[in-house]
Amino acid sequence: MCLVILLALVTALSAPVLAKDYSGTDTVARDSYFSKSVSVKSTFLGAIDYTVTVTSGPAVDVYLLDKTNFDKYVADQSFSATEDDLNVTHATEMYYYSSAGTYYLVVDNTDRGTAMPTNPPIPAATVTWTMSTPLDNQATEQAAGFMGLAIGLCIAVFVIGIIIRVLILIWVYRDAEKRGASGVMWLIIVFLLGIIGLIIYLIVRPKVPVAPPMGYAPPPPGYAPPPPGYAPPPPGYAPPPPGYQPPPPQQPPQAPPQQ
Repeated sequence: MCLVILLALVTALSAPVLAKDYSGTDTVARDSYFSKSVSVKSTFLGAIDYTVTVTSGPAVDVYLLDKTNFDKYVADQSFSATEDDLNVTHATEMYYYSSAGTYYLVVDNTDRGTAMPTNPPIPAATVTWTMSTPLDNQATEQAAGFMGLAIGLCIAVFVIGIIIRVLILIWVYRDAEKRGASGVMWLIIVFLLGIIGLIIYLIVRPKVPVAPPMGYAPPPPGYAPPPPGYAPPPPGYAPPPPGYQPPPPQQPPQAPPQQ
């Protein structure tokens, strides 16, 4: 079951990511720029793909900027581009972004990024452009989250299964020994055959546990078996009373001296 869930989630994650396409043709006048903004919400498997081609006019600078750097660009301040192609007539890039937000594709026909010739004056540039961004990919993010949850559940089921199997093996061993069967043999059988071995054991095991012999009573607490060589006292023997001291050993009689 876990395998089926994982295969379904992997298939969902490997499906093509839906994208939204933008395209157009614009004329960028001398000392001017053109920009196109896109907002992205998802950071999972996200990329911005763009292509810019100059169909007439001079080479241009192409930037992909985040909101902070675009504001700096507009304010004619120093900025840092996530992607740039300088003094080109054709640019194509794919940028894998790591944070959601607004990104700007900028086509620059000024001398801001590169030393463009100003004499003769920079003519206008006509450019065609396309840009593709993923749609809000929440479904893919949810599938990734469900995949992590499914992996966790599968690991938990696997661990619980091992614990249950160990407990079953312990029970089979003890139950077989209690019923006079070989606990080791049945433990091995159930371990190798799994649930089939357990069913076989439940069918063929002795019906009742082995009972102790008639009149058997368990020894009292603290009982210890007699030492080797111990012989029980003869019939009628009574232990000496408390305080009894055995008589001292008698000396053997001495023979009278010879005359």
